[in-house]
Amino acid sequence: MKKILAMIILITGIVSISACGSSSNKTIDTNNTIKTNNTIKTIYISHETLSAVSPEYKIDFENKTFWKFTNKNNYRNVRNKKAKNEGFTLVGELSTDKIEAFSIESEKYDFKKWKESYDNFNVLDGHQWTIEINYYDGVKQLISGSNAYPSTWDEMKTVFEELTGEDVLQIERKWIED
Repeated sequence: MKKILAMIILITGIVSISACGSSSNKTIDTNNTIKTNNTIKTIYISHETLSAVSPEYKIDFENKTFWKFTNKNNYRNVRNKKAKNEGFTLVGELSTDKIEAFSIESEKYDFKKWKESYDNFNVLDGHQWTIEINYYDGVKQLISGSNAYPSTWDEMKTVFEELTGEDVLQIERKWIED
């Protein structure tokens, strides 16, 4: 009997310690969605080539919205980050189903494990890109490249397009004519 009681106490203690350790990494939002420290809150995407700046994008998972800033004259028209909505215009709402699919697919393609920098120094100017990922715990991950891309870029291009309805990772774009 003492062995059974000791086993119950041991198991209860282990469960309590495990619950305490993991609870600090989780929050539950108003939609009862569990968010961990490595859950993405927002993603910002920008491109530039030959000094022409493409549209910038903001994907806001917290508010389930997709935003875009379009450069009026294509050349260094800087977005006012202090303006209402950071200078972005709302493109549309993101469904919970699409957000969940994005989360699953982005894990599959190691999106959050992309290196900090991808560079091809054999090309002058060309295509530069930046992705900023902000997590719920306040961590910011910056990923950038110049004429080079992660091995799963094309797969993530499709995943982003399924989420937003736009090709936010498009490489070959007539930037000047946008």
